[in-house]
Amino acid sequence: MRSHLVAPAVAVGGLRLAGMGLGLLVTILIGRWLGPAALGVYGYSVIVLSLVAVPVSYGWAALLLRRVAAAVHDRGWGEAKGLFIRGTQFAAALAAVAGLLGLGGVALFPEVLPMAIGPGVVALLAAVLFLDQISALRMAFLRGLGHPVLGQLPETLVRPTLIVAGFCALALAAAMHPNLLQAFIAMAVAAALSALLGAAVLWRTLPQDVARAAPTFHVRDWSAAAGALTVNSGLMLLNSYADILMLGALGSLHDVGVYRVAGQIALLSGFVYTALNMIAAPRFAYLRAAGDRVALARTAALAARLAFLGTLPLPIVFWLFGPAILEAVFGPAFVAARAPMFVLFAAQAVNAAAGMASSLIIASGRERTLARFTLAAVVVNVAVSLSLIPRWGAMGAATANLAAGIAWNASMWIFARRAIGVDTSIVGSGAGLP
Repeated sequence: MRSHLVAPAVAVGGLRLAGMGLGLLVTILIGRWLGPAALGVYGYSVIVLSLVAVPVSYGWAALLLRRVAAAVHDRGWGEAKGLFIRGTQFAAALAAVAGLLGLGGVALFPEVLPMAIGPGVVALLAAVLFLDQISALRMAFLRGLGHPVLGQLPETLVRPTLIVAGFCALALAAAMHPNLLQAFIAMAVAAALSALLGAAVLWRTLPQDVARAAPTFHVRDWSAAAGALTVNSGLMLLNSYADILMLGALGSLHDVGVYRVAGQIALLSGFVYTALNMIAAPRFAYLRAAGDRVALARTAALAARLAFLGTLPLPIVFWLFGPAILEAVFGPAFVAARAPMFVLFAAQAVNAAAGMASSLIIASGRERTLARFTLAAVVVNVAVSLSLIPRWGAMGAATANLAAGIAWNASMWIFARRAIGVDTSIVGSGAGLP
């Protein structure tokens, strides 16, 4: 059983690492050619798209994943097909509403939005929003069928590669005078081509029973279930982005661009945690169901220690060579990313040191408890951001991220010890608590 869990997790982990590297390459190109302010507009737009897509990409898609996984055994393809159809319709409606609101904002409040955000960019972003949601539904279907690597390949590898290639091609066509509109065009074209590739992959892997099945619809029940999943996932995503959203509202787009570089590099230091968590989550569920609390505690403690060790190499490199690397790769304007980067490195270390308490809580069926902890972390993030960003800029945002991370991880760690009887941290004894 372990090999069936570990092999896909390792493959998906490697895929995500490659995707993170390609995403960083996109950031390098935009930052190097267009500067921190343009990178801030681009990064802020990507985050807004992610948050708007939550109801379909995280709520409805998670429900579809569960139904497809069940249909593999009970042949309930009609309901799975109905979920996909309604999800596509909701995605189109959400993208249309978001696009109309964006166009209204451009028309009514042009002085509030950056100059680069005009009607054309809004239309491109609305198209990307729709394609992102369709891709999330397709990924959920493929994951349910047991193809996690195929599910993520178009968006994780193909899409950022196409963005880089498209942006470079447009810049060359403009005699090396790139602009932000070209970056958004490259994003939209890459989203469309990767979505088409993903659709072709799904079509080739679909069981024949799916095509023959008549779709069935239970929209009221689906909406209630998807709504609960949306709240939890939305809070998690909001907690991840609250600091940069507040920085954009209270600081400057230049600060957002610098902070995006700091955040993406710091995120790489937490990759080992992410990869181990993918392996630990199903293992926790299995050991929890088996009632083996000692093995559960040992797994949690070992995973935390390995994850914490994984956060250390990158901070050491940037402590020794950080200014030289940032100037050489991104440009002189991004050397300022080093200071907030180390605060974000600390946040990643705290996350790893506390261990995989969130996965353990989910494996124990306590999703509502996790949602309360996440909501509290969002409140901490926003409160600290309001206090510090006006004075400290990107350093204030990084400090807010660290404070929210400490609050979130501490609350989950304490709950896991007291309610579940497992110390998930690096100081865990590896034995179930009494």
